Amino acid sequence: DVYKRQLLFHAGVKFEDVRFKPEEWPKYKDKFDLKQVPALEVDGKILTQSYAILEYLGAKFGYLPKGYDKLYKAMFIMNTAEDIFMKAYMAVMPNSPLDAKSKEEAQKKLLDCLLYTS
Repeated sequence: DVYKRQLLFHAGVKFEDVRFKPEEWPKYKDKFDLKQVPALEVDGKILTQSYAILEYLGAKFGYLPKGYDKLYKAMFIMNTAEDIFMKAYMAVMPNSPLDAKSKEEAQKKLLDCLLYTS
């Protein structure tokens, strides 16, 4: 996941970036909570869930703001960006699982979301 790699690079942390080929995944998936990636192994413990990992790394390396109000604002921005990204993916990406009518509805939702958050 790009955010986690960027954070680790910026923090100057050396890490091994392991990516699975689709045909390799079945033999590894039972190793992970919810049988999904992204995942991060830290001191022999495997962490999963994108935002949980990102928040963990942010806290560990001093990237999270101090104070509840500032932390809320940072998490609000991150989650809003993710919402917009997912709406954009569903609306415009060629490999979106939506049929044409659903994709058109997703495009309207994306536009509404962009207009609302601007």
